Amino acid sequence: MRALSPLLSAVILIMATVAAGIIVYQYFIGAVKGMTTKPMVYVSNAQYMDAIKRVFVTVYNSGPKTIVIKSANIVCKNGSEITINTTSRINVGESKTLSIPVSSTTCIPSYIILNYQDTNGKMFSTNPIEIA
Repeated sequence: MRALSPLLSAVILIMATVAAGIIVYQYFIGAVKGMTTKPMVYVSNAQYMDAIKRVFVTVYNSGPKTIVIKSANIVCKNGSEITINTTSRINVGESKTLSIPVSSTTCIPSYIILNYQDTNGKMFSTNPIEIA
């Protein structure tokens, strides 16, 4: 039985290395595209003003797309949850302070979760933010 020539062995190893490199490249590019197209929204400074029954929250959009805040879920201290529909457009690089009315007299807000939509119509939610 004859063995493979050293030249043929080297060509097969180079082809296998190139194929593996292409697979890793495609995976990496897909991961990077996924990260750069997802909205990056930061929420800070959530405060409840009991006298006027409103939650004020500052939202900053540092992502690559304009977003629209569609609703806010407010978790009350008694464990109940209320949803308030809203429409607030936040452009790329823009920061806005939202004023969200709390119509329930029995709810003392504890946490807020914002639900927002990107320009492609995909919905996202923030992590729960504690309300001061």
